[in-house]
Amino acid sequence: MHISYYPDSDTLYITLNDRPVARTEEINYRCYVELDDEDNPTAFLIEYASQYVEFPIATEGLPTEPAGSGTPASRRVRPVGRKTTRPSANKR
Repeated sequence: MHISYYPDSDTLYITLNDRPVARTEEINYRCYVELDDEDNPTAFLIEYASQYVEFPIATEGLPTEPAGSGTPASRRVRPVGRKTTRPSANKR
């Protein structure tokens, strides 16, 4: 697990593993989960993190880029309002 905080965009990115991301699902208005091709979570992104997380958390010395990525999460994830794939309520 790897935690990155981007103070310039107030974004918290939590990487669970190094599996490739197949898609990003919006959990709610500022929280996203990245899923692999088997629908397992690989990462979480929280925009405006200081509104949801009590700071200071141990962010000093944390890397500013997610593990295994050359692009910060705040630039990889499309902004709110993008088209997402939502799971069906009847999916079994």
